[in-house]
Amino acid sequence: MLILKSIIEKFKLNKLIAIVFFICFIMIFLPVKYIEFLKLEELKIKYQMYISISFLVTSSYFFIRFISWINRKIKYKINNSEKRAINYMLNKITPEEMAFLMYTFYDSENNKFRTMGYIEYSNGLKTPLEYYNIIYRSSNISMGYDMKFAYNLQPYISKFLNKNLENGNIDLENGTYILEK
Repeated sequence: MLILKSIIEKFKLNKLIAIVFFICFIMIFLPVKYIEFLKLEELKIKYQMYISISFLVTSSYFFIRFISWINRKIKYKINNSEKRAINYMLNKITPEEMAFLMYTFYDSENNKFRTMGYIEYSNGLKTPLEYYNIIYRSSNISMGYDMKFAYNLQPYISKFLNKNLENGNIDLENGTYILEK
């Protein structure tokens, strides 16, 4: 598939297919008097079958591209990782996971959530947070013998947590939180 994509990009196949499509469209749907004026009636009669097949193939190609574009847009709306992560933070996050985020990513000197923190490899609290795209491992090299890896908060989660912290929805002293969008 990658080879086919590079060939299409290299030879500007989309432009070529568009040119063939428009020529075939004109040859098929142009009124007869204009075809006669352009002296194309003999060409149209002789190659009508090939023109029609080319039109069908190229229009099918653009139809499939259009449907795949719509499909990508719909998938993005349905499976948007940012919406999914914030929805998890608002509705499903456990108190242990929230305490884990506060402990790992909160910077008491600056009174805000920092982007990076170290998490032990064996810590199971990171699994749902990774699954819902709240955190991601930013390095495959551990720190020391503890097997601690660097993890980052997703930028939208960092912004979300800092906004809730500023609004007073997160109380770090008592470990309570009521997150709002």
